[in-house]
Amino acid sequence: MASVMLGSAAVAATATTTGAAATTGLIGTAGAFSAMQALGTLGLLAGLGGTAASMASQNDMANSQAEYVEKVGAYNAASTKDQYRKLMSSQKASYGASGVQLDDGGTPSDVLAETMVDMEMDALSTYYGGQAKGTAFKNQARANNTASMFQGLAQAGSGAYSLLR
Repeated sequence: MASVMLGSAAVAATATTTGAAATTGLIGTAGAFSAMQALGTLGLLAGLGGTAASMASQNDMANSQAEYVEKVGAYNAASTKDQYRKLMSSQKASYGASGVQLDDGGTPSDVLAETMVDMEMDALSTYYGGQAKGTAFKNQARANNTASMFQGLAQAGSGAYSLLR
């Protein structure tokens, strides 16, 4: 098979049939770099590029999912607060219709205060649940990127070993 010469050895070996040159080139003895080795190297580089593109795509998708679930969590938290505010308004109206004075304290005021605490706890739980899911998507993307990187490096190492044997 004919050899393609790359590097400084290509100049020294242009007219030879054996491919031997006076200097050492890119890979192999005297810089002889076969067409199969060149294709293998290109495939190796393309594989690494594909790994990088896959990692970027996974990262973009995870960030989009994270942003979405965080927004949903914030929306649901606001919705929870609205539902509780409506409940508190109904409670106040019922107490007022019964002639109960809310400024005097006692059980009706305690009930409203308890409703307020429940509202905040439910809203915060919903909000932080969305934040946690968003963080989980981001962490999963990091883990997938790390796995993809090591898989790509392992394939590159295997390909490089095949070229050099």
